[in-house]
Amino acid sequence: MGPALILSSLWDDLSIDEILERKIEQTLKSIPLKGEGVLKEIMNIVEKSLIKCVMEKVKNNQSKASRILGLNRNTLRKKLKEYELGI
Repeated sequence: MGPALILSSLWDDLSIDEILERKIEQTLKSIPLKGEGVLKEIMNIVEKSLIKCVMEKVKNNQSKASRILGLNRNTLRKKLKEYELGI
């Protein structure tokens, strides 16, 4: 069994929460965290990435995306504009 299959089988036993937590921790440990407002900056990056991915998966259908994200459609539109994810 190759390394990719072993790694894949290890991930299969984890929940999505555990996978995300591990990936986020790995990423944060590898970057320098300096200055102030790091939490807000990182949360904005995560939020933008999540919105972008969901919009791609639902083919830019804002109604579907807002339901998946648990956001009001107007809030989603505001965030699309804020993050310059114009659709």
